[in-house]
Amino acid sequence: MRSGASAYLGHAELAAPTFDAAAAAGATLAFTSLHIPEDSPTGARDAATAIVSAAIDCGLAVVADVSPNTARLLGDDPWAFLRSIGVARVRIDFGFPETAIRSIASVLPIALNASTLGHEDLAPFADLDVELIHNFYPRVDRPGAVLGRRVGSHRPVVRMAARGVHRR
Repeated sequence: MRSGASAYLGHAELAAPTFDAAAAAGATLAFTSLHIPEDSPTGARDAATAIVSAAIDCGLAVVADVSPNTARLLGDDPWAFLRSIGVARVRIDFGFPETAIRSIASVLPIALNASTLGHEDLAPFADLDVELIHNFYPRVDRPGAVLGRRVGSHRPVVRMAARGVHRR
């Protein structure tokens, strides 16, 4: 399991010291959420850029959690914007149909929310480079051991704060 730290748009000024400490402790990932309803579109692109830059400066790969609300926050063509600032992968949280997920995957590598998906939800994406990443507080009703693997592969995947996940 790789470890990481998080920073959010509303507290972007904390990203650099947070990521610096995380990297010093051996973390390899930075996580941010780009769809929190309380976040404002005003300054969101600047805040996202600051968070991603702080992570990259510390040698961390950035995973951004996204939903349809991401476009409200970041404006037109949010996926190309995220790629341009250095986001390594977006985690599809909720709200996208399969066609939209595939469209996003044509721009950026994707991850799916392992805490909310079952085996039947993964089949349509077996042909894509998809990782499965749990919520910080994984749901115990959807924890299957297969969700700990890359879709269509036997390689382990990134798992964030998966401690306490019950296995069936």
